[in-house]
Amino acid sequence: MPDDLPVFDEDLYSAEPAPDHVQLAPPPPRTPTPEPLIPNILPAGQVHLLSGASGVGKTVLYLQLLRTAFTGIAFLGLQLRRPRFVGVIASDRPGDDHLRWINLLEIASSNLAFYSLVDDKALNYRKLHSYLDEHVKANGRFELFEYAIDRLLSSAGLRSLPHDSLIVLDPYAVFMGSNLNDYARVFTHMFALNQWCYAFGCTILGIAHAGKQSKDPRQQYARPQDRILGSTAQTSCAGTTLHLAPPTETRRSHYELCLVPHHAESTSVSLSRAQDGTFQPAPGATPSARELRSTTGAQQLLALFPPDEPITTADLLVKAMATFQRSRPTILSWLKQGADLHLFQPIRRGVWVISKAAVN
Repeated sequence: MPDDLPVFDEDLYSAEPAPDHVQLAPPPPRTPTPEPLIPNILPAGQVHLLSGASGVGKTVLYLQLLRTAFTGIAFLGLQLRRPRFVGVIASDRPGDDHLRWINLLEIASSNLAFYSLVDDKALNYRKLHSYLDEHVKANGRFELFEYAIDRLLSSAGLRSLPHDSLIVLDPYAVFMGSNLNDYARVFTHMFALNQWCYAFGCTILGIAHAGKQSKDPRQQYARPQDRILGSTAQTSCAGTTLHLAPPTETRRSHYELCLVPHHAESTSVSLSRAQDGTFQPAPGATPSARELRSTTGAQQLLALFPPDEPITTADLLVKAMATFQRSRPTILSWLKQGADLHLFQPIRRGVWVISKAAVN
């Protein structure tokens, strides 16, 4: 082996960055990666994307998903584990636009921190432009991102970012440099954001815009994640990509949420939109076998557990086999999977309870 090949070592994150390296301020020592926000769907400690056309409903959709962390009630079969801190940074519209949805969903300010770039009187056009100028420099430090994080924490009365935080950037394009079509620039910015997430034990959900679609379905991208506006560096560096497609895109009567994780089979969920603008499962839509496989069996099993009481393996098998029409070995494998994911745990032989990690 040649002697001059670079070698990865544990000091990578403490090393001084190269002069032309795009990254945030030198990250602190690594912190333990938190438990997944949704097992096999949303790992913690990295950047995920939610994409869709402008006005399709991305904001209310992710807020409905965030609400599951505060209420403990699943949405579309998805249950978000509650992080220590959750915040939204709005970068394209006045805060009232987002607060309308937050108030409609009855999300308390004590649960969700919020900051809007547009409402920040200290951030005028000249200052914003100077931040973006710094962004396009090769040795930029994401001044606008750091500024927004600082303001978000100030709005919540915090002086530092808690470990195991979830930050939503809505949209995130302004933090990605000057040209979303520039693969190298997008890649380095995504790299830096992932490095920041990994170092601080935090997770980012970036809200991305989808490109314009042709009316002719034969001229559209077959994979929903390829419809994101800009370079493929976005999806290649992201953990899980979610795409919200309206009826005009699905060519059906319903919306469709496509989930493309790295550690499970991709799937889609059919949605309808109520008069108040919120989403709900499409009437008559039932999960397909493929959907059930992509949502972990352990998560499905968790829904059958009594909230505050133990359940025996025998009772759980009877309920699960009747509910999911799956074999005894399959249910037992789900039970083992849930124990490995710390969703539930045995308190004695043949008796199970929901774990504290799943409740919190």
